[in-house]
Amino acid sequence: MNILIVDDDSYVLEMIRKKLDWERMGITEIFSATSANQAKEIITGQTIDILLSDIEMPGESGLELLEWVRRQNIDLEAMFLTSYAEFEYAKKAIELKSLEYYLKPVDEEALSRGICSAVIRCKDHKKIGDYIKQSKYLASHSHVIEEHFWRDIRTGHLENPAESIPERLKADALPYTPDQHFAVVQFRIMPLLNRDMDEYLRIHSCHIYKTLQDYYKDTYYQIVSKYTEYGGQFGLCLNLVSDICNLIDIKNTTYRFIEKLENRENLEIRAAITDIVHLDQIYAQTQYLRENLAGLIEIPEKVFSVADRIPREKITYNMPDLEIWETLFQSGRQDILSTKISDYLSRLAQRKKVSSFVLKMFRMDIEQLVYRYLSEQHVEMYKLFDEKEAEELCDLSIQSVDYMKQYAGYLITKSIEYAAMTEKTDSIITRVREYLDDHYQMPVTRNDLANVVYLNPDYLSRLFKKEMNTSINAYIIDKRIDRAKVLLEHSDMPVHAVSMEVGYSNFSYFTKLFHEKTGRTPNEFRRAGE
Repeated sequence: MNILIVDDDSYVLEMIRKKLDWERMGITEIFSATSANQAKEIITGQTIDILLSDIEMPGESGLELLEWVRRQNIDLEAMFLTSYAEFEYAKKAIELKSLEYYLKPVDEEALSRGICSAVIRCKDHKKIGDYIKQSKYLASHSHVIEEHFWRDIRTGHLENPAESIPERLKADALPYTPDQHFAVVQFRIMPLLNRDMDEYLRIHSCHIYKTLQDYYKDTYYQIVSKYTEYGGQFGLCLNLVSDICNLIDIKNTTYRFIEKLENRENLEIRAAITDIVHLDQIYAQTQYLRENLAGLIEIPEKVFSVADRIPREKITYNMPDLEIWETLFQSGRQDILSTKISDYLSRLAQRKKVSSFVLKMFRMDIEQLVYRYLSEQHVEMYKLFDEKEAEELCDLSIQSVDYMKQYAGYLITKSIEYAAMTEKTDSIITRVREYLDDHYQMPVTRNDLANVVYLNPDYLSRLFKKEMNTSINAYIIDKRIDRAKVLLEHSDMPVHAVSMEVGYSNFSYFTKLFHEKTGRTPNEFRRAGE
């Protein structure tokens, strides 16, 4: 599986290439381009599976690039990066069958999840496509053909749906007509700390779908397709088999199902329902549901429909008084600062001024506040918070005001606690010495040691020399030579093996250092002890 990354900013290209774990996501080859024209040359020259493109670029935009791709009938998964959360961008991306777009600065975890989802779609599409080519007309595989049909309907892989759907129905001998009525119900399991919703769905999907079948049987509609998506979302497509069926019936059934699952599994679930539509309208409305569910924040209703969702006025971000907050932070007034952050977020919620965009901007401000504070303490923030708990809290923080309060409190409390600990230099130096004593025979760098205590490497070097009256490098050399002396005196280990044992693969260099420290070569030292 490969990916083409297109961005006119070479820094962004390099950051994405280096920061993401491509092997884990199943990406074996990465192409890059700094313009739409370069991207076209690459796409023309080889098959590209996934396109990740910036929208705003000199010359042709990313949207125009994808329009060209679609005109060429090139089948690939497309994702976008943008610096602006504009509805028109999202609308155009949907029209061009791009399932996701991400705001800059790039959220690495969210982008990784999106790429993983695109890889899965690519694999599934290719696998089923190849399979159907071989068995399309075999009646025994009709369920595979039908599932492929619903996948294409839902993900927008059909060109000109109004024209192609009747042809597809006829070619695949499917029991539907273009004028039948359908509705899609999309569910989202709201995120919880220390609980992976995608893993939960993977394990429990069969049981969930069994419960769905129980609740939707004996109704005026029939489940014709079920599916699971990344981000804790799953859904079903309903064929309305009776003219008396309406959205109220579907809403009531959906609400009862959610209550059952929430009580049984201790979850919080939301659901969205399309209008009653024909086949060629399913894709657009399903996309609308997916995006609304993914961006749910402070929404009280458990079940809503397209008809219920009245577009909200665009919410702008009004920055808090960060100067006062920074003063409180620097002076150690954690209690007052936490109260001000909580009050600020509560007021946003009360005034209905909360959105994922607002919470993202607030998160950036809080992280910058913490970064500046830790920098003055010579602590490197990305090292201190390089742990699973921090990643989970960060991801959840834009889901609700409560999660944002929890994340901000976590950052501030841990920063102040660690900054206080760094003032005890003996404690820091003790940890560094213990690490060196355990790893002296390995190629230890200043950065390795800085990672142990989360400090700036230059500052740590100065601190170590001040407290130990020797440099880190000199300490390691002394440790290695002392160990070599013990091995030479009390073992029959060959000298070159002793050199390797204490961390020197270059025997000549080891001999030189040993002579400088002891006044003798290793062999002379061993003979003198005999």
